[in-house]
Parts: sequence; C-alpha cells; structure tokens
Amino acid sequence: MKNPLMEDELRKESNFLDEVKTVLSSVSSNLQGLFSDLDFVSGIACLDTELEQLQKETQQLYTNIEFLICNQLQGTRREMTELHKELVLLRSKYKNLQNEWDKQQEHLGKMQMELFKARNQLQHQTQYCASLGAITGNLIWKASRIPQIVDMLLAGNKVAEFLSI
Repeated sequence: MKNPLMEDELRKESNFLDEVKTVLSSVSSNLQGLFSDLDFVSGIACLDTELEQLQKETQQLYTNIEFLICNQLQGTRREMTELHKELVLLRSKYKNLQNEWDKQQEHLGKMQMELFKARNQLQHQTQYCASLGAITGNLIWKASRIPQIVDMLLAGNKVAEFLSI
C-alpha cells in the first residue's frame, strides 16, 4: 500500500535534486564556454589556473550537494516508512477496538433483552401469586363459615405451617 504523502515528499525532493543538477550543469557548461573563450588569451595563465580551481570547486560543490540530498532523501524515506508502519499499526488497533466495541454493544443488547424478559416474567409471577392468594383467601373465608371444616383444619398438624405463610 503506497502512501501518497510519502510519494509526494519524494517527488518534491527528486524535483529539487533535478533543479540543483540543472543549475550546476548550466554553471559547468558556462564555465567550459568561458574556458574555451579564454583559450585564445594565452597571456593570462594565472586566470586559467583560477578558473580550473573554480571548476574543481564547482564540481566538488555539485558532488557535496548530491551527497547531502541523497542522505536527506534516504533519511526521509526511512522516516516515512516508519511513520507508515506506525499508521498501519494504529489502524489495526483502531479496527480491533471497533470490533470489540461492536461485540460489547451486541452483548449489552442481549443482556438488556434478558433483563426485559426477566422483569416481564416476574410481573406475571407476581400477578399469578396475588390472584392465587386472593382465591385461596376467598376459599378459606367461605370454608370458615362451615364449622365442620374449621374443626378439620384445626385438627391437623398443618395449622402452624399454614399460619406461618
């Protein structure tokens, strides 16, 4: 996967290097033209040596600039590669966290559904127990009007259990 920022930066540095080469080539050709023009002036030997020295220095500058730009370009490439790796790692972590969050949201939805079902079931059981208690109370009240049933209820050993409810 290519990074457009890295390619743009490399393209800019390459364009800059090309411009420097063009300028130095122009200076070099101008100097060579100057040397060829000055060849006819043989009496100025001192000027020839200075021009040759200037040409050597220009070539050395050209070499040094190329060396510095190449080193800078390599350093920039390394940095861009490291940043790209870091970006890929961060995207991976983000995707993992997003997936984990989605799973937790799904689990939370399931838990809320279970809670709703449990509340609904509790409400139905509460209504059933209240209805059963009302019916049982009504039956006992009606049965308590008949003396024989009251004697039978009190005669058993279940009275304490019944009254403890």
